[in-house]
Amino acid sequence: MQRVREVVEDAMRGRRRKRILALLLPALLALFLLLFGKVRQRIIRRRMDRSEEIAVESKELLEWLQRNGGQADSIAIRQFDHGGEKVRGVGATSAIQKGQELLRVPKSLFIVAGKSAAQEQQEVTLAAEIAKQFQLGSDGQYERYLQALPGRDELDDVHPFYASNEDLVLFSDIPYVSAIRKKRTVLRDAWLKHKNGNSASSSFEWQGDFDWPDFLHAFILQLSRRTKLSLPGERGGSNDELLALVPVVDMINFCGSKHAANVALQIVDDGDALVVMSQRSINPGEELLVYAAAAERRGKDNGALLYQYGVMLGDNDVPSQQLEKDVCESLESAIHEIHGRKDQKHKIRMLFSALVYECCQDSHSVRDPAVLGAQPLRASGIGSL
Repeated sequence: MQRVREVVEDAMRGRRRKRILALLLPALLALFLLLFGKVRQRIIRRRMDRSEEIAVESKELLEWLQRNGGQADSIAIRQFDHGGEKVRGVGATSAIQKGQELLRVPKSLFIVAGKSAAQEQQEVTLAAEIAKQFQLGSDGQYERYLQALPGRDELDDVHPFYASNEDLVLFSDIPYVSAIRKKRTVLRDAWLKHKNGNSASSSFEWQGDFDWPDFLHAFILQLSRRTKLSLPGERGGSNDELLALVPVVDMINFCGSKHAANVALQIVDDGDALVVMSQRSINPGEELLVYAAAAERRGKDNGALLYQYGVMLGDNDVPSQQLEKDVCESLESAIHEIHGRKDQKHKIRMLFSALVYECCQDSHSVRDPAVLGAQPLRASGIGSL
């Protein structure tokens, strides 16, 4: 009798297990399909060509612009070849006629320094405003635009403001490299004073509390993407000179020659918008290029472009300042020290080496093959960063 009872109980337990499994299997299957779908999406995303990613980014960014009162006609963000490198820029999606308005960005979308002041103060104030917008994230107006900007990891091995202290010392005989070293030290000192509640003793003022990496990243973004605008003063009179980030406009690449530019920037509607106008007919697929001097209304040699944008222009029509022979010989020794060293900062050192080549052409003192091969890197501008 006991044995019969045990058999019956075992049978009952078996039925319960089957019933539980029958209930659990659909749920487990649904969970598996959900997880598998997410993994599959990640794999597809990773396999997606960079140009396809940029196409999605372009569509979303231009839709964001239009939702916020801007206009875009016959253009899209794409990749272009610059000296063998793929660089992001803005191109024509259809035939464009001379004098056509291609892009209009309302003043309400400008990220500005706040008020007219000395340029050094505006740089810091604008950097702080950019850092604040990053902190706001989805609560802010600029999330879609900020997502399209290069992150710290993208800039870390290409922009000279991320150069190692050792490399800045080695190339400090180049005035622009010395200026980078000084500016970074001044910024760090001002940030520390602000962080410690001692901003009254600092030369700069700004609102907000940011970590040093975030603040430096924001400073480099304003430096490499800003436009200097001359806007009507609030009470009439003379115009205000303001530094600003103008979304999408900052993704148009530079050219070093005025004759190579096919678009120009123009303030319209009494300062209420910045527009991009075609200067000649432009073919479908052709890249839009603005003259390098247009962003801040003055020409810059390759040393100034390296300092600000981390690029050099092969067609730059502004000659580089030439250095004395003894300085060039000292710089060649610096290049010998770094020859063959390839690490995360290699691209920045190659930029410095290319600048040595440019600034020592008159003296003919630079003989090192590594320097002679370091020609100006590419014709690209703000959009490449």
